[in-house]
Amino acid sequence: PLANVRIHSGSMSRSLFQNGTLISESRKAIEIFTPHLPADRRTALSSAARDHIAQVGFSYANSCAGLGDSQSAFNLTREAFLTSTRKPAMLIKALESALRALVSIVRKKKKAPAAAAPSGTSASPA
Repeated sequence: PLANVRIHSGSMSRSLFQNGTLISESRKAIEIFTPHLPADRRTALSSAARDHIAQVGFSYANSCAGLGDSQSAFNLTREAFLTSTRKPAMLIKALESALRALVSIVRKKKKAPAAAAPSGTSASPA
């Protein structure tokens, strides 16, 4: 990889990561740098770089979904899909990430305690 990013709870990188900005900015950097690559390898190198960044995005999206951070999972999935040059193959990964995020949301809702009914009333419908 060209660079590594350390992400911890208090870092600015974390918020940029969670909203998908690091993936979209990486995509922009590749677009800016592409014209400076050797002409005979330009397409192959920029496609490989975009697909690598997309793969990283999908990987982190799956991690976020597993941790219950569905919003970050959706953001990363969106940006990873936009970055990828292999749309059909990446669509499957995007759907997998989105599904994991949805499952995470459902699990959170199931774990949330039900609101207690006021005393003297029944919690079940009549």
